[in-house]
Amino acid sequence: DHKSLLKNLTIQNGQGGILIEGASPTIDSCKVNNNIAIDDVGGGIKINGLGIENIIPTIKNSIIINNQSIGGESSSGSGSGIYIRSANPVILKNLIAFNKSTIGAPSGGGILCFYASPIIESNTIYGNTAYDNDSTSIAGGIALLGPSYPQIKKTIIWNNSPGALSIEE
Repeated sequence: DHKSLLKNLTIQNGQGGILIEGASPTIDSCKVNNNIAIDDVGGGIKINGLGIENIIPTIKNSIIINNQSIGGESSSGSGSGIYIRSANPVILKNLIAFNKSTIGAPSGGGILCFYASPIIESNTIYGNTAYDNDSTSIAGGIALLGPSYPQIKKTIIWNNSPGALSIEE
């Protein structure tokens, strides 16, 4: 719910880091690192609004680094840092770096938005990758799919591969 708080925690080496479904918690000053989602999306943080209106989690002052999403037959490896589906989180003052999306048309190594309209403000999104051996890879930094309408402000999106930002409807 909106009163849940994760603060000053390290979430690491898991089969996925943090799963948020139909809730609006606050994640503050946490380190989410070295998590892996196999045949799934969202290695670091996965947010699924589940069709519920006004799902607005807050992720702030955190480090989301070295997470992976490895796709398979039923899923793309996408949103390795933060995966957002049908929710509108506030993502504020974070380092989102060195996350890797691979296999199955990977996209959004740093952040993937699918039918989502987050506020992304004062973050550094650096060195994230979306890579497969073919040409299906989309945006190492931020990928916007479905109709997604983020507000991206005062954010550094730098040295992501292949590219910083992709917008597809």
